[in-house]
Amino acid sequence: MAARALWKGSLKVGSGTVPIKMYAAVQDRDIHFHVLQRTTKSRVKREMVSEDREQVEKAEIRKGYEVEPGTFVIVEVSELQQLKPKESRLINMLRFVPASQLGNEWYERPYYLGHDGDIGSYFALAEVLEKRNVLGIARWSMRGKSYVGAVRVEDGYLMMMKLRYSEEVLSADELPAPDGRPLSQKELHMAEELIGIGRKIRTQRIS
Repeated sequence: MAARALWKGSLKVGSGTVPIKMYAAVQDRDIHFHVLQRTTKSRVKREMVSEDREQVEKAEIRKGYEVEPGTFVIVEVSELQQLKPKESRLINMLRFVPASQLGNEWYERPYYLGHDGDIGSYFALAEVLEKRNVLGIARWSMRGKSYVGAVRVEDGYLMMMKLRYSEEVLSADELPAPDGRPLSQKELHMAEELIGIGRKIRTQRIS
């Protein structure tokens, strides 16, 4: 079955644009269960109840942000609507950075970017990105949310990697520091053996 585009727009690079279609690069394969009553097999509805088990009508439900234990700031739906970014069909390329500058911890979700008619501009951009080994840092809005991503090349095609924000990424410096003892030859030899066994198993499975 041919892939279906989930979004259409344009990559804005400088003063030029490249029409693209966005496709999912991963697919959810999780198993999802329905909640049923044991005897009748009918679906069970979930209802909103207060802490004292009283049912709360939908019109009475509000979202609140806890600023300190037991203290909440109520946020109205109209206020949340005002925070939504304006709809746009542009993915703005902000700058280019070396591909090695972003580690795997920054990547959250991948998307394929296919061409949408202008084949020449599309593959020219892909070729230059791959030749220079750089990533295009981009920002865009989609379905009421703003995102930051990295545009890279995969097998000759453009791929958009949705990025986490800096406050979400933890540094490896926070891990426990080594005790400073040099590694023994026995420990190094054991690690080499484990890697060798892993390579052998992988080769056997491939063949």
